[in-house]
Amino acid sequence: MGSTKTETKTNELPQWQEDFIRQQILPKAEAIGNTPFSPYTGNRVAGLSDLERQAQSTMAGYDYGQPAYQQAQSVFSQISGMTPQDYAAMNQANMNPYQDQVIGASEAAAARRRAQERIGEEGAITQAGAFGGNRRDVYQGERQAAYEVGQNEVIANLLSQGYTQAQAATMAQLGNRGQAAGNLAATAGQAGQALTSGASAQQQLGQLDRMVNQSELDAAYQEFERGNQYPLQQLQALLAGGAGVPAGLGTQTGSSSQGGLGYTLQALGSAGQGYAAMGCWVAREVYGADNIQWVQFRDWLFNIGPKWFKDAYLKYGEGWAEIIKRNPWTKVILRPLMNIARKKAGYK
Repeated sequence: MGSTKTETKTNELPQWQEDFIRQQILPKAEAIGNTPFSPYTGNRVAGLSDLERQAQSTMAGYDYGQPAYQQAQSVFSQISGMTPQDYAAMNQANMNPYQDQVIGASEAAAARRRAQERIGEEGAITQAGAFGGNRRDVYQGERQAAYEVGQNEVIANLLSQGYTQAQAATMAQLGNRGQAAGNLAATAGQAGQALTSGASAQQQLGQLDRMVNQSELDAAYQEFERGNQYPLQQLQALLAGGAGVPAGLGTQTGSSSQGGLGYTLQALGSAGQGYAAMGCWVAREVYGADNIQWVQFRDWLFNIGPKWFKDAYLKYGEGWAEIIKRNPWTKVILRPLMNIARKKAGYK
């Protein structure tokens, strides 16, 4: 089987360095670890500003010109729904003033002229003594008939002109109604646009106010976070101060066998990679692959240590080992803690 050779090497840590770790670093880390969770009680989100609330209230209470639009719609509906009888009634209503003022006046003037003509005719007939009996009646009848024909033509022309003007007046009235309804709707639309623009401008100003409030809330939360991070920054400063502490605290023991087996411990660390794969990355890095103490820590980890720690160790241990490898000074902090775990497993 060959011979076995055991070598023991002890490296003593200077007292001042050990005191620094035990009195400065470890209590600080323990205090931080025991600090209870302190939730942030301040507001994180700024509410609507007063200007924004006013703008929303204005927009919510506005009728958007609905009464004016309804009135305009009613006018257009009346115009589009008019029957021929309705048009005729409007034309007649526009015709009546023309008949009273124009045709009536023309008839009265014509009647006065005819009365004057009759007086002249009577005088002419009397002076001439030319007519008598039936011939006089015939003459006067022809004159009256000619007057009536002429008067009828005049009245017919006046009626035609009056109807044309009545139609034009009717269309103008309907056009004025439509235009007035359109102007009413347009005015309502313009008023709505003006109100919307004003409310939008007010809302934009309110957003600026809210952004300022949000910045103040963010600043308060950042100050809260800064207060939470301050203890960690203090610990990091202490860890940085311990970066110069050399490795080698405690006793390192290695076993070797001469002959076919070679180094037994080396077989565990090098050829036996299954141990590392089962979760000993950190311990191997802290103690060294040729130090049996990492196997002792593994025994505590899998058989004695709390389950939550083992789960975290198995999940993050490989990454932690890489960090420790890049920062060797952390071994000085971790090794005393891991030694405590080893001792709980019954190792010296």
